[in-house]
Amino acid sequence: TIRASDFGSPQLSSSVFISISVLDVNDNPPTLTQDNYTFFVQEDKMPGWAVGQMIVSDVDTFPNGAPFSFSILSGNADLAFRVVSDGTLYTAARLSTRARSLYYLQVRVSDSGFPPLHTDSWITVKVIEESQFAPTVLPLEVFIIAYQERWPGGEIGHLIASDQDPYDTLVFALETTPTGQGQFSVEPRSGVLTAGPMVDAGRY
Repeated sequence: TIRASDFGSPQLSSSVFISISVLDVNDNPPTLTQDNYTFFVQEDKMPGWAVGQMIVSDVDTFPNGAPFSFSILSGNADLAFRVVSDGTLYTAARLSTRARSLYYLQVRVSDSGFPPLHTDSWITVKVIEESQFAPTVLPLEVFIIAYQERWPGGEIGHLIASDQDPYDTLVFALETTPTGQGQFSVEPRSGVLTAGPMVDAGRY
């Protein structure tokens, strides 16, 4: 609040409220979590298949940061890919390893400032064959010997699996019988098998 007063007699004055807004200057380009990305996509997927996502941030505040815009500057042979505003890369055509198995895309992300600032990144997309082999799991038999009235719970084993498809990712899950429902769990990625503290004697 600012007050202006005169030197008359009587002295008169007037006040006014002034609002000051400090605006952000667009002086920082958007930042990607990685300088380069590598994605895998199986051949013959329908157009619109999500290949991967680039995560973007910007220290500038609105309106100089998000939303971001993406463009593919080079490497997009046959317009095989497109990028949307959240950074997700989609297929725009059916891909085939026989036609092309490797793409190097130069992607630019720009912020919403004026003038807009940008950052470039390179994406390697490897087109791979569809899965041909089912995973194999080594048999596992576990014996629990508890020296207390009840087993206290904990890790009891580690599932070992393999897959001849080189780019497939293995995920473990339990198909429990009614008697073992909720008493056992497996870590999806590592295959570590755990038994809960309320497991009664028996075979599961």
